Amino acid sequence: MLKTIEDCQSIVINGKDVGQIRIFKIRSKIDIYELEYTLDDEYQNKGIMSKELPKFMKKHKDKIMQAQILRDNIASQKVIKKAGFYFFETIENKKNQIIDIYMYGGARNKYFESVLEAFKTKLK
Repeated sequence: MLKTIEDCQSIVINGKDVGQIRIFKIRSKIDIYELEYTLDDEYQNKGIMSKELPKFMKKHKDKIMQAQILRDNIASQKVIKKAGFYFFETIENKKNQIIDIYMYGGARNKYFESVLEAFKTKLK
């Protein structure tokens, strides 16, 4: 599956780049975007991403997005839910890690459920 970057935002604190939020368009028959975010270890668990991610998502509120979160990353699961994502499915990746898939529907249109079903099929 080919992905191209759609948007990227740096998180800067006191002049230092400490993280990023990125979305990629997944090249497929349906328009789905993948969200990724990172934050330097020393800035984690301070509420920074919980504050920055919802702002970023406002720019992309009409997109259908997915995010993959490791099952044991509870902090990231809380962040993603606060940003408006909801749990969709659990999968096991090629590294035998348990991954929870979260979806963001933005302004859910009439095709949303069929798009999710098509996406679910692509994951398997």
